[in-house]
Amino acid sequence: MHESSRENMRVFIEKYVRGGTRLLDVGSREVDGQSGSSYRGLLAGMDVEYTGCDMDPGQNVDVVLRRPYAWSELPAGSFDYVVSGQMLEHAEFPWLTLLEIHRVLRPGGICCVIAPSAGFMHNYPLDCYRYYPDGMVALAHTAHLQVLEAYTNWSYEGYPWLDPVWKDTVLIARKEKKLLRNWAAGVKRAAYHAVSPRSLGPVSRTSLNSSGPGCPPPSESRPAPSSDEAQQRDLFRRLTAGKPLNDLERFFGEEEHLPIYKCLNYFDVYDRYFSRYRGSPVTILEIGVAGGGSLQMWKNYFGPLSRVVGVDIDPECKKREEAGIEIFIGDQRDRDFWRALKAAVPRVDILLDDGGHTMEQQAVAFEEMFPHLAPDGLYLCEDLHTSYRPGYGGGYLRPGTFVERAKALVDSLNAWHSETPALRPDVYTRSIRGLHFYDGIVVVEKGSRTGPPDILRI
Repeated sequence: MHESSRENMRVFIEKYVRGGTRLLDVGSREVDGQSGSSYRGLLAGMDVEYTGCDMDPGQNVDVVLRRPYAWSELPAGSFDYVVSGQMLEHAEFPWLTLLEIHRVLRPGGICCVIAPSAGFMHNYPLDCYRYYPDGMVALAHTAHLQVLEAYTNWSYEGYPWLDPVWKDTVLIARKEKKLLRNWAAGVKRAAYHAVSPRSLGPVSRTSLNSSGPGCPPPSESRPAPSSDEAQQRDLFRRLTAGKPLNDLERFFGEEEHLPIYKCLNYFDVYDRYFSRYRGSPVTILEIGVAGGGSLQMWKNYFGPLSRVVGVDIDPECKKREEAGIEIFIGDQRDRDFWRALKAAVPRVDILLDDGGHTMEQQAVAFEEMFPHLAPDGLYLCEDLHTSYRPGYGGGYLRPGTFVERAKALVDSLNAWHSETPALRPDVYTRSIRGLHFYDGIVVVEKGSRTGPPDILRI
């Protein structure tokens, strides 16, 4: 932590922080050579309960987060202050970070986020952005935080001991005391891609209509669409202009529902493989409930004979259950959880993994649930971009990513034809009849096979 950041935080604490409160420091780990440089010492004697959180264990870390944009270890509304310094430039999706800050702040709580506007590259493990005040204000608005101050230290006049290289930008913002049904959140998965990645860039897929990276609070009636929602629907209409919509796209873009976060190209993939199940007693299981809208979409698409099952780690998501929709709470990495779920849901025809997106989570889910699929079932894993991102355990050609596992399944699929001992038929050779790759998603078709296909000449 460089001295200019500590000085900016000292000013914030002196002006805003009061005793008898709780403060969360996001990105609190002290890296090598920075022992004692955290913000904890600035609170000495103030009767403030300090909690430091980070993705990695280490000095000054009280809570280790398992996921960068879904802090399930930290309850909603549990902190009076959230501070973060010299972390946001390293976050690939900073708008998601601001959404989580909003979630863990109590109503009326205040956050202070400090990030450089200049300076050299410093990868921990990434270095993605530099910030100006307008950028900070935009992030605050995305999370429906009221901006109190936003400024950049263009010079350090009066502070000759401070290193001017970083020219820190400071955001101070407040969570409104009145909680709104449609505050910007729940996009922990959605904002990773644009609705149309080719034309819009990574932020435009963000949906601003749910109430948190977990699930929205229950409501007897859905309020009128917010201006953000109206903009998203208008964007959907423009992106799909002239295209015949399938029923999933029509529900997504035109019907009233809880928030849904999907890449737009997924809907054609879904319809291509799911249409044969419509009107039948199909069971679809989706990992990752988020806003709950996709479960409503499946219920509408497959019809009254279907069984729609959701899985999420956030207990709040249980509130999204309704007639025809069941939700199980558990950790995607927990094999005991999957064993219990298989007993409760003895048949699964379609499984869609839109969960935590880490390599471990995707691997455990596939290993546990693909054998449990119906003999002619479908297994889909989406948002495969995380296979290329180190923050999720990914990396190009890195062994163990879901993309690399799926590539290996292509070899298993064709193993009957191998002439080398290194590739022999295995359980997947005998149980997979097709693999289909699309941008961000792979479809695995299950089917019994007893040998290579027959070759005829007529």
